[in-house]
Amino acid sequence: MGSLYATAAPGMTGVLCTVTVDENVTQLCVTGNAIRGNVVLEDGSEATLLFSCTGPPPPCIPYTAEYAIQYATWVRWGKPNCWCGVNRYPPLCPNQCYGDVNCDTHARGYTVYTADLTSLADCWKVRIGDPGSERRACADVDHVCHSRGYCVYTGDLIILSTNWKKRAGPGPDDLPGDCPRTDAQMGLK
Repeated sequence: MGSLYATAAPGMTGVLCTVTVDENVTQLCVTGNAIRGNVVLEDGSEATLLFSCTGPPPPCIPYTAEYAIQYATWVRWGKPNCWCGVNRYPPLCPNQCYGDVNCDTHARGYTVYTADLTSLADCWKVRIGDPGSERRACADVDHVCHSRGYCVYTGDLIILSTNWKKRAGPGPDDLPGDCPRTDAQMGLK
């Protein structure tokens, strides 16, 4: 969408556009085009606009056959937001399923690093329903509970150690930021 004016642009308030969607749309998000400077005024300066999402956000873990195991565990945990990745805008924690327990980036640029390991260790052998377990759901990076009931256990440590000192990005050794992955991609059966 764009405009060119032969004379001065009209006032800088009001509705820029409206969007009509069918009943199947659950959420609509609007953002500026960052590559082109977001929304710019006629003089090239950036406009101050309010962007928003309307409608309820989609679930962090889709309620489909491809995610059935993870969805059940996510619900048992109380639907923790840290499991939200690419299914939310903006993505809340797009590398959580790779061991990014704290959903942050270290000063050195590592997505999976010491703070994540410390958090996982603090949550070791936690079970759903243990005192304070709700805040520990982020350490369950494999999204499944062990047969003994432990939800933060060896599978989580293996994922974290496999991705140790990795960064988010497009490189071949970087984390892709595509969480949640399907049950099959996570190795769940």
